[in-house]
Amino acid sequence: MDSDNRLTLCWRNQDCRTCLESPAQCGWCPYTSACVPANSLLDPVWNEDICPHWAERWELRTKTLGCYCSTITLFTALITILCTIVGLVILYGLWRVMCWTNRIWGTGSWGGTELRVENGPKTTHIWRRKRWFGKRTGYQRIPD
Repeated sequence: MDSDNRLTLCWRNQDCRTCLESPAQCGWCPYTSACVPANSLLDPVWNEDICPHWAERWELRTKTLGCYCSTITLFTALITILCTIVGLVILYGLWRVMCWTNRIWGTGSWGGTELRVENGPKTTHIWRRKRWFGKRTGYQRIPD
């Protein structure tokens, strides 16, 4: 199908649903209500004149996601998901670094085994730090 014939088949559609269901692979530009030839939702990346008006370039709708999802909506969702994952990885890394520095320069472990030797037998018990902010939760060692 040549480009002129494809443009004619797309341009005659006057609403989004019939435009996207057209066999000519069309896209819908909502501000000008224009049906234009579009191969994919990513066409605005490579073709800045995809829609008749420059302001609706990123508002193109295609058959892939339907009439209610534009290219900018898809990019916004993908960037939000990516930034959330990167932020969680950074927070996890900061938490691991803080735990590591606490073991080296801080008060030590979050738990362990304590050995007591009193006037007789040796006694051991397992301890675990119970609170986030207690007497021994800092970056300086407290002398016993």
